[in-house]
Amino acid sequence: MIRGLDHPLNALKRRIALVLLPVGTVAVLLARLVQIRQGAPEPLDAWALPLMGVSFLVLTLILWLRPESLSFTQGAGYVVLAGYALLSLEYQFRVYLPVNHGLSEATYWFSLLYLIAFANWKLRVAVWVSITTFVAMLLLGFWRGLPVLIANGVDPDAIGFVLQFYISSLAYIAFIFSFATIRQQYYRMHHLAHADSLTGLPNRRAGEELINYEIERVERYKHDFSVVVFDLDHFKRVNDNHGHDVGDGVLRELAKRVEGYLRKADRLIRWGGEEFVILLPETSPEEACHITERIRKAVNAEPFKGPGWLSASFGIASYQPDDTLTLMIKRADQSLYGAKQNGRNCVVIGDFNVSSGHNLSERLA
Repeated sequence: MIRGLDHPLNALKRRIALVLLPVGTVAVLLARLVQIRQGAPEPLDAWALPLMGVSFLVLTLILWLRPESLSFTQGAGYVVLAGYALLSLEYQFRVYLPVNHGLSEATYWFSLLYLIAFANWKLRVAVWVSITTFVAMLLLGFWRGLPVLIANGVDPDAIGFVLQFYISSLAYIAFIFSFATIRQQYYRMHHLAHADSLTGLPNRRAGEELINYEIERVERYKHDFSVVVFDLDHFKRVNDNHGHDVGDGVLRELAKRVEGYLRKADRLIRWGGEEFVILLPETSPEEACHITERIRKAVNAEPFKGPGWLSASFGIASYQPDDTLTLMIKRADQSLYGAKQNGRNCVVIGDFNVSSGHNLSERLA
């Protein structure tokens, strides 16, 4: 998996969840009101539906305030739905089945749990969650449903309904699994299209998606965001004097060194050739300078295998109002050009006021 590549997909999942969770809140509360209006609410639903609605509302607020909580929200939402389904199934086996010789129409919706599992998680996890949910329902059937069927004697309608419920659940799992397998193949192709084969880093196409995603976050949450464009100084000499195999090894080692100095939220992208881009979310210009300077020193801290000592030049651009990907990269490129013009092996910040006559070290002093 490319580091950071799943962020645009997670952004889409987050937007969908922020729509579905409030809709779920309204739906369960409306169902409760309809039951009250009809005058014959189920005892379980009298407390379970309001609790489920409040849970969805709380999860909506958590996801809205903390976008990084998507995994928690997905898991918690599934637990709420699965818990209600199991409680409802237990109630039907215990109360509804002996009287009506079958299960209610509500059981038709239980299979949506499997669809949600495969939509939320990767294939292996989704299969595990779905089978666990099915086994829990099956055990519940043995515990609550089987004694009722035995007590009622041979009732073909009741037995057929219960068997149909479990067989259809397995069919749903198998059907969704088939589509999820196709989706996994798509992800593999997506990975190949968005990964740099040499370093394993996100390539330019993936990088552009990640930068656009971060710009959307900046515009929404009003925090800082910086990008760094850098490349190795005189890299062409490495290929000319030592061959492309050695050059490839240098680029892999460079990526490894730089990643060692990045934070968890930061992203390193191979932009093309010997040029790389670093994404620094929630990072002010001053912080970006400190981080980049540490990386510059790390690149030149020890010799590379083959060419020996190498250096890199860095250009920084921080987000400004109404910025776009093109504008940020252009300013960072201009800063990189300034670094090259000032002797290489240095860091230049894109939003620095050149007319003041201050260099980076003087500004940060």
